[in-house]
Parts: sequence; structure tokens; C-alpha cells
Amino acid sequence: MEFTLIPWQAFLDALKKQKPTTRETWLRRWLFTDEGVIIAMLEKYSAPSHSRSAAVAVAR
Repeated sequence: MEFTLIPWQAFLDALKKQKPTTRETWLRRWLFTDEGVIIAMLEKYSAPSHSRSAAVAVAR
């Protein structure tokens, strides 16, 4: 697995775009830290060149 640290502001922007009916399920993917949030992506779906914005887009 590859782990990408997402800055809090980018995470909060993505959170605001989530539907209320699916928000809880969406939030279950994340690990929260002081520095930001982490989403684990399976290696077969991730590429070494993924940017932070790409990781957030995958989470949407």
C-alpha cells in the first residue's frame, strides 16, 4: 500500500463536497493526524507520481 498525506485544507474542501448520505462511509477511509489526513490506496491503483490533488480526487 502507498500512503499519501493530504493537507487539512485540501481534505476539508473535499469533505464539503461529499453528499450527506455517503459522508460517513467516505470518512471511514481516512486516518487523521496532526499534520493532515492519510488515505491508503492499493498499489495497483496508485502510481508513484500521484500528486496530493490526485489523491483527493480519488477520494471523491
